[in-house]
Amino acid sequence: MPLSEIVSEPDMSSAAEAVAYITQIRQLARYLDVSDGEMESGSLRVDVNVSLTNPDGSLGTRVELKNINSLKSIERALEYEISRQNRVLDDGGSLVQETRLWDDSAGVTRSMRTKEGARDYRYYLEMDLAPIEAKPEYVQKVKENLPEMPWDKRDRFIDEYGLSLEESQQLTEQKEVADYFEVCVKSGASAAKAANWIRTEVQRILHERGLDIKDFAVKPEELGKLIAKIETKDISNTQAKDVFALMVSEGVSLSDAVKKCGASGGRLTGSALEEIVRRIITSESEAVEAIRSGQDKKGAKVKFLQGLVMREARGSADPAEVALVVQSMLR
Repeated sequence: MPLSEIVSEPDMSSAAEAVAYITQIRQLARYLDVSDGEMESGSLRVDVNVSLTNPDGSLGTRVELKNINSLKSIERALEYEISRQNRVLDDGGSLVQETRLWDDSAGVTRSMRTKEGARDYRYYLEMDLAPIEAKPEYVQKVKENLPEMPWDKRDRFIDEYGLSLEESQQLTEQKEVADYFEVCVKSGASAAKAANWIRTEVQRILHERGLDIKDFAVKPEELGKLIAKIETKDISNTQAKDVFALMVSEGVSLSDAVKKCGASGGRLTGSALEEIVRRIITSESEAVEAIRSGQDKKGAKVKFLQGLVMREARGSADPAEVALVVQSMLR
């Protein structure tokens, strides 16, 4: 669904500000569920007016850039047009009020038609649209029924979940992602871990497969429970990533993925871990001798042994605990 026309005041002074403004307009449309805001598919198009500031502070001749269809193109078109107008004036020329088109492949704006006054813009009332009188009580009712705005949600995520501004901005960019995050947390995951998994593992797969989060194979309840298992040390991070990959590739439930990955036995600790360390130390006598004789000044061989233990444990041992057991058995 395309957006209706929105016209701002001439308050922006850079390409970056214009892009930020359009980004927030698109985000608002999505949160209100009035448009998907997809510029490439025609749901959102942008016309940009560029006027350089005169020495007395007034705005110079206005040039309109028509029908730009991506945020990157808006930025490039504005930067080019500002530079072009400055060159014209620096060379002693004058600007004309006109409409220009952005040629994305060539990286330039091209003149489409000139406009000398308001008549050329064809300002007139639309006879097929009746005037709307928005009474104060109607406006108040609309306000009361609005969903949570993206900037309010961003601030709430910071206050309620202790997220950083960067984390909160990324999670609230799309309402569906923000909802996914909150369900994860309600399903047992800590906010910090849920935010990290969504911003890294989930977003990576969505990007690779060109998916929207509403089509993602792993439901937020399942991911929340998986993250909770990591935090209670029922499974390791390595095992969790294997489980997650299986849930994504085969669409299986968390419980089935855990069984298929053999990650249901919990962490290796105590005598079971000591037995693995003992086997590694016995099989790597040369490294052990170098460590015990003081030749391993930088600890490379100790780390080598620890790595062998972690590989033998198939990710089901805690690295810190492995380090302690290896050090203890090397004495």
